[in-house]
Amino acid sequence: MTGVIKKELTGFTIIELLVATAVISVVMVAATTLLLMLFRGQRTAREDLYMQSQARYIFLMISDRVHNAHLDYLFYDGDPLLQKEFLALRDQAGQQTVFWFYSHNNQIDLFLCDNKPFNDTCNHQVDPTISSDWSQINSQKLYFTVGNFLIFPSRSPYEEQNSQYLSDTAPYVTIQLKLKMPKSKNESVLMQTGLTTRYYAR
Repeated sequence: MTGVIKKELTGFTIIELLVATAVISVVMVAATTLLLMLFRGQRTAREDLYMQSQARYIFLMISDRVHNAHLDYLFYDGDPLLQKEFLALRDQAGQQTVFWFYSHNNQIDLFLCDNKPFNDTCNHQVDPTISSDWSQINSQKLYFTVGNFLIFPSRSPYEEQNSQYLSDTAPYVTIQLKLKMPKSKNESVLMQTGLTTRYYAR
């Protein structure tokens, strides 16, 4: 007598395959999202460090010149708006240094005019991006969204009126800035520092 031996077939049903595929897809999407978040976090941290290092460099450059000069109030000619954009200084030899937060193309860049002799002045009625007198300080990799100089007192303490000085307060400069990198949503916090001149004589 002969018989047919039937083998029981084993495998996955369509429903089981669909469930397994769905679970694997969810795990892969979660893993990919986590990796992207890590990469973005690393890029943001690098950008923050770069912007902070640039801010320190700019603060140190300005503070070095402020400490060894006095504010050149004649440059402003009584215009308080110029005091927000420009920081004009004269050293003991009479040489002029001017920093300029120049707004253009929806961004702000910092320019420097340096070592003008005592009988000359930096021209602020030009385009500093093409003028040979001005050089850009900040890197092309970033720009400012905020750039201000706050000068106190606004009136020169070196000048007299009716035998009295216009102010008895030593000049004090506050610098405010926020940095941003092109093609990046990342922006620095508002950074601020205050400086006073070591050269104050009248």
